[in-house]
Amino acid sequence: MNWIELRTRANAVLQIFGVNTFIALVLLETSLLIMAWSGLINVSLPSYSLSYAKPFWADNNPHWGVWHEKNATSRHLTSCFDVTYRSNSEGMRDVERARAANGSRVVVLGDSFAEGWGVEDHQRMTNILETRTKIPHLNFGTAGNFGTTQAYILYEKLASRFDHDAVIWMILPANDFADDTPTASRLEEGARWRPYLVRNNKSDTYDVVYPAGGFEKATRWAIFRRNISLEFWMTARAYYYYRGLFDWLSHESEVTRTPSTKTPSNYFDFNDEQFGRLAFAARKIRQAAGDRRIMVVTIPRSADIMRSNEEGKLSPLNRRITQLSKELVFDHIDLLASIRRDKWDKYYIPCDGHWTYQGNLFAANHLYQTQYYNSVRSGVKK
Repeated sequence: MNWIELRTRANAVLQIFGVNTFIALVLLETSLLIMAWSGLINVSLPSYSLSYAKPFWADNNPHWGVWHEKNATSRHLTSCFDVTYRSNSEGMRDVERARAANGSRVVVLGDSFAEGWGVEDHQRMTNILETRTKIPHLNFGTAGNFGTTQAYILYEKLASRFDHDAVIWMILPANDFADDTPTASRLEEGARWRPYLVRNNKSDTYDVVYPAGGFEKATRWAIFRRNISLEFWMTARAYYYYRGLFDWLSHESEVTRTPSTKTPSNYFDFNDEQFGRLAFAARKIRQAAGDRRIMVVTIPRSADIMRSNEEGKLSPLNRRITQLSKELVFDHIDLLASIRRDKWDKYYIPCDGHWTYQGNLFAANHLYQTQYYNSVRSGVKK
């Protein structure tokens, strides 16, 4: 066999390999799209639009990590919702808000539940309360594994600079304890940029620490290049989703939990170290808020409700936050105490697990019955 025949055969093999690879990629892309549309996998769908390839969430804040890019728009399409998110000039998923104000305003802190993941702006708890009370509710919530340490730092560095007379701090026990637990992998160089609280035994308090290597802000162009693949390629979305899920599960395996044979729930299965970080964040928010009213809202997910029904009693988390509320003088609204007696399936997006509009309405109705809103309805300040 001469050199020309070898080259001809090699070209034929490469052509066959290329065609087969192309067919395999098309089949993979099509299969993933079908599974995502049918809800078999919990991966959002591409928008097929360059306008949505601009970054919306990124670990771009040197103080608290994940935040929205300013004046950004993003379409979130899944098998059970199609929502467009927009941020203002401060990076809040909210309308424009001036820092100075003459009347009452409420600052809202929290993660994706506070932000309104999966629902339109007018369907969020904050918007519902704002419509009812005519009091602006400034939404500083953000998705992206945002925990209690980040909440107090965001309040100190940004939210507290806006005139307001009350704070709503939404806590999601299902994620927040694990998200705020510093582990070796989370503090190594190249890990996601976010703060953690580490116990300082000398001063009997906590130090704020960040991953090694220092903060490097990702450029908009670098994020845009990555997002192009996400908006036009379902395989890329599945890859990033499951890589992130694998990383999260790896981190979860490093987190110490209270052992239990029942349905896992961080309303019941947290430890003293984890609660200590939450309490420290609560003290920092109280310190920064001064004499403003604070409402701490604990949010259950489906597993928390099932565990609560198994236990048939209030959770240890409810008792400890209630005790902390007396020390720091804040209101504690535990939605688990009420939701477990109701038909709760309608409150959660079936393909996702975040609140539906009905879930946001349920939360708004319970907050609306608190002393703060009672005084608002009666016309008595605070």
